[in-house]
Amino acid sequence: MLDHATQSERRAATPDVVAFYKLVETLDNFHFQSTGLIASDVPAAVTDAYRLYLGLCLSEKPFVTGTFRVEGFQPMKDMLAAVRGSEDGLRRMPMAIFDACPSPPLKWSNLTAQSLIDAARAGLPSELIAMGMTGATSPATIAGTLVQIVAENLCGLVICQLARKGAPVIFGGSPSSFDMRKGRPPWGPSRP
Repeated sequence: MLDHATQSERRAATPDVVAFYKLVETLDNFHFQSTGLIASDVPAAVTDAYRLYLGLCLSEKPFVTGTFRVEGFQPMKDMLAAVRGSEDGLRRMPMAIFDACPSPPLKWSNLTAQSLIDAARAGLPSELIAMGMTGATSPATIAGTLVQIVAENLCGLVICQLARKGAPVIFGGSPSSFDMRKGRPPWGPSRP
């Protein structure tokens, strides 16, 4: 397959995304799909919509998704509404939860704040996922990190409710630790 930008050959990512959706569709104990894999063989301007489109074609399960571009929400909402038959049908039976992560400490970027606003106005649930990393992007203690996560999520909740009173919101979080000795997070490739 050719890379759309450089016209050089590279391995396509889409088969991995397709395989992921097909696998999760067969797993009875998984009740949601995730658009967590991103096809790198399509232009960045359409990746949000493309990964949801593939999922809608390959799965009947609802999705946990999100946007990587402010302009990404509208086409995703339009596809979901088409599957449900109308925007009202989508509001009554949401087919996706839109993840949004603050930028610790205590900030919401334009992208994630707009995602909260767009999802709230469409009647779609937002999942707030504050991701404080102890000692790096949040206080060094677990208690301090949890306080920050609650504060960041409460800010996200306020954004949603100001956009549309009663908007559905899931209060979440994904705290992690920071390796103070090595100056890096605990995931990813290890270095000697």
